[in-house]
Amino acid sequence: MQSGSRSSTGTATSHSRKRSPPASGETDRPLGVTIICALGILGFLLAFGPILQLLGMGGGAATLALFLFGLNIAHLLVIIGLLQMSATALTWAYVFYGIGLLLDLVMVDVIGALISGIILFYLVSVSHKFT
Repeated sequence: MQSGSRSSTGTATSHSRKRSPPASGETDRPLGVTIICALGILGFLLAFGPILQLLGMGGGAATLALFLFGLNIAHLLVIIGLLQMSATALTWAYVFYGIGLLLDLVMVDVIGALISGIILFYLVSVSHKFT
């Protein structure tokens, strides 16, 4: 019998099987999205130190700290959405990483701009997997 042909019972052989949908609780999430989310969670946790320092200064710095705290929480929500493969979270990820790319370019942070650009490019390349 040739590879990929049907057996006598009419079922497909292992070479011609279609990919089955993920089981309940599983996602068809690309590894790169998982890595981006893991690093995003690390960044979320590390951002609390500087935010708390600003909050401790009081005045205008405290107002800035509250704004940054809100952005940090929004970033966490986007990361959770990306883990769930949400198309809405993907749109917000474009916004966050796009703004990050622009800020990195303005501040002439070549490494940061490169990382943000790679993340954006990768998210665009896997965007068809988001629902």
